Amino acid sequence: MVRYTIAVCNYNMDKTLERSLRSMLGQTDERFEVVCVDGGSTDQSVSILESLANDYDRLRIDCRPPDPERHLGADRNHSFELADGEYILESFDCDNKYYEIIDGLVDIYHQLESGHDDLFLLSAMGVSIAPRELVREIPYRNLGGAEDRDWYRRLAAANAVRWLRRTGPIKDQIGYYKGAKWQVSRDIEGKICDFQSGVPFWSAMRWAVSTNHAYIYEQPRSAPATVAKRFYDMLTFPYAYVRSQRREQYDPPVKFKRKGEIGRLIDQRRSTARKLAKRMNIDLDCSNLNEASYRAFCDDIS
Repeated sequence: MVRYTIAVCNYNMDKTLERSLRSMLGQTDERFEVVCVDGGSTDQSVSILESLANDYDRLRIDCRPPDPERHLGADRNHSFELADGEYILESFDCDNKYYEIIDGLVDIYHQLESGHDDLFLLSAMGVSIAPRELVREIPYRNLGGAEDRDWYRRLAAANAVRWLRRTGPIKDQIGYYKGAKWQVSRDIEGKICDFQSGVPFWSAMRWAVSTNHAYIYEQPRSAPATVAKRFYDMLTFPYAYVRSQRREQYDPPVKFKRKGEIGRLIDQRRSTARKLAKRMNIDLDCSNLNEASYRAFCDDIS
C-alpha cells in the first residue's frame, strides 16, 4: 500500500529527467509512488516519461497542456492533488540525481512528529516532507518565481514548518548552466512574484541597500560584488514592481510582510537533526540510517 508520494514537477528537462527519476525510484520500495507532473514541455520530456511509466508501476505521470497563465506553484499543487500517499515528499527537482537519502528523511520526520499532534512540514532546504493534509490546506500559490518563499511565509505564520540544517550533500546537480541572461530573467521573475505576494516596494528597496543583504539563499560575496549586487537590485526592483502590478495580488502574513524576513527566520531556526529533536523534546535515533542519510542529516558530531 502506498504511504508516501514523491511529488515532482518537470518542464523541458529531457536531458536529465530520466536519470533524476531513476535515482528516486531506484532507492524506494512499494510504500512509495512518484507522481510527475509535466507542465507542458516542448522537448522530449513526455516521451521519456511515458517510457519510464512503462518500466515502473510506481511512477504516475500527468502531462498538462501548455498554459502561459499556469506557473510552477500551480503544477506543484496539482501533484499534491494527484497524490495517494499519506505523506508527500516535495521539492525534488528533475535536474538533480539524488543520493539514497529518502528513507532517512522519512525516518527522521516520523521520529520528530512522534508525540506531536500538530502538522508540520520538515524542510531540509532542497527536499521536504509533510502530511498530505497540510500541503493541501496550505498550498502553493500560482507563482512562477519565489513560490517557495511565499509558501514558507504562510507555513511559518501557521507554525507549520520546521527547518533542518543538512550536515552533508543529498544530490548531484546534473543540470546545465543556462547562462547569465536566464539567471537575470529568473531573478527578476522572483522579484515580480515577491511583490505579487505582498512585499511592499520600500521594504524591498531598503533590503537592497542594507548591510545584511545576503542570507541563506545566497553565497557570501566579496565587497565589490556586494556593492554591484546592491546597485543591480536598486535598478531591478522598480522594474519588477511595475510589472507585478499587472498580475494577481496576494495578501501576505503580516509578520512576514517585509522583504527578507522569512530568510532571517530560517537562518535563526534552522538546526541540525539532533538539535531540532532536542528542541522538540524528542530522543532522535540515527543508528538505523544508511551512510548517505547519516552523512546528510545526522553527521554533526564528526
